[in-house]
Amino acid sequence: MVLTGGSNGLGLGAAERFVAEGATVYLVGRRKAERDLAVARLGPSGSRSAPT
Repeated sequence: MVLTGGSNGLGLGAAERFVAEGATVYLVGRRKAERDLAVARLGPSGSRSAPT
């Protein structure tokens, strides 16, 4: 799943839920530092960060 705005707020909450259900989530966002923190929070097996 590709999730825009997934590095904080509702987007991060949605990403957490999808990962909990077994999905691989690709986060897209403008702020690399926040995006990288979100990827670390979701865990290496559940998320990937798309370069911007």
